[in-house]
Amino acid sequence: MTHQKVRVERRLYLIPLILVLLVIFLAVLPSLSQSARSLSDPAFLRILYLTLAVAVILFTFGLLGDSEAIIRSGNKFGFEWQLGGSAAGVAIFYLLLSRGLTPYQSLTVHLLKENGAFLGPADGPIEVLIASEAKRAITTLNGEAIFAYLPRSEDWKLHISGGGWKIKGHDPERCLDHDSISHSWGCGTITVSLAEEPTCLTNLSLVVGETAPIRTKLRVLLADFKDDMQEQARNFSVRLNYSDAFIARNLHELPLTVHRRSHELKACDILADIAEQFNLSYREHPIRLYASCSAVYAATASDPRPSEEFRLCSK
Repeated sequence: MTHQKVRVERRLYLIPLILVLLVIFLAVLPSLSQSARSLSDPAFLRILYLTLAVAVILFTFGLLGDSEAIIRSGNKFGFEWQLGGSAAGVAIFYLLLSRGLTPYQSLTVHLLKENGAFLGPADGPIEVLIASEAKRAITTLNGEAIFAYLPRSEDWKLHISGGGWKIKGHDPERCLDHDSISHSWGCGTITVSLAEEPTCLTNLSLVVGETAPIRTKLRVLLADFKDDMQEQARNFSVRLNYSDAFIARNLHELPLTVHRRSHELKACDILADIAEQFNLSYREHPIRLYASCSAVYAATASDPRPSEEFRLCSK
């Protein structure tokens, strides 16, 4: 049994022609108007690709469904569906266009604790960083980070920081190789399981700086340093100790003028900078600042080194 072909009147092909012109117009429109949606918007691109797919199928197979394209799907529970004719052609072309031409891909990262619950405000802010040619970071308090415009042409690497958490596992397994994220279909959402690890002061960083020189005291600088570092992680405290000789000479109460350019430094580097500026002002009373994972120790240059857990931060 043969199918009788139906000849479509030429004027009906004005429909796909109009659709193609509409696609061209929508593609040019963002450059003509600042208020128009950008071509980098994935939702906007999907509309363009769907419109173009409809136009291609209408022009190629006519308006009466002469296409023999077919899509079939079934599963073990007995449910099956089938899409044929021009509708199947539209679906095929749309998938080809959207997967092959879209320069951006969205990615959602879910952060779970070891018990399977989402991280919340009580767990502290967590920074989710996607490192590629340009770094993209989102700080979340609800355990979800959504990156809407990740260039598919770049390699993506996932990093988690803040709150003393480390990556323990992820799902789907195929979507994350060490810290490299796959661009494969089905990897638009990644669930990352986190394990809490002890926070160490010497591993923390902080942006420090003054817009102008300030007059202060060493005691105030170290107290501010302690408070800033304790805010970096949940349930984290820093002890601040002085040697007996340090207190006897009242060095922590001496006035000090400091001026630091705004930049990010590791905790030990911040202490080294404080000690250096103090020693430049009081050359006859040089000091040394030490740090461990949970404490800062201020001593004179003549004091013995504290226990091995402390690291010398002064230069």
